[in-house]
Amino acid sequence: FDIHGKITRYNKAAQEAIQASPLEEKTVQELLPDLGDEEVENCIRAGVIEPREVKWGERWYICHLRGVPELSVGLLYASEITDAKETQNELRHMERRARAILDGAADSIIIVVVGGIVQAINPATTKLFGWEYDDIVGKNIDVLMPDFFEYRGGDRLCILAEYARRQSTGPVDRLSFGVRQDRPRFPSSRT
Repeated sequence: FDIHGKITRYNKAAQEAIQASPLEEKTVQELLPDLGDEEVENCIRAGVIEPREVKWGERWYICHLRGVPELSVGLLYASEITDAKETQNELRHMERRARAILDGAADSIIIVVVGGIVQAINPATTKLFGWEYDDIVGKNIDVLMPDFFEYRGGDRLCILAEYARRQSTGPVDRLSFGVRQDRPRFPSSRT
């Protein structure tokens, strides 16, 4: 493309991807609607601008624009990312669904990863323990349940693996104690 964004050359793959009228009648600004004239000029002068995602037809692409200042032209090359975009959307949907379940539960839910680090908690946990979300997530479970790893000699990996393998959802046969932020202990069961 030239300094005004007019497409001067393209390959067959570009025409197939974009599926528009002949590309020599188009500008880069038409292909990337959020790209302004000034950005096109800056790209050609400075050599590069940030990649942009665009949907052409039913497919998603990541577009890279590079300027060649000594020739006063720019290059646009695109890589298809449709599958990655769909996976990203599915993950967002699953995260929203999991968050809705977590947030809607009446019981305290604490998600702990290997090493005893709290990955997530729900609002019932903040209410029960008196801690705010940011005060707990990323910290060790010992903050909320100091005796969590005491039995079995503190073998954290073994204990967490045992919980991960459990098939039933009833309470564990061991009583433990939780600690509120203001320090009183209270009995709790784990599942």
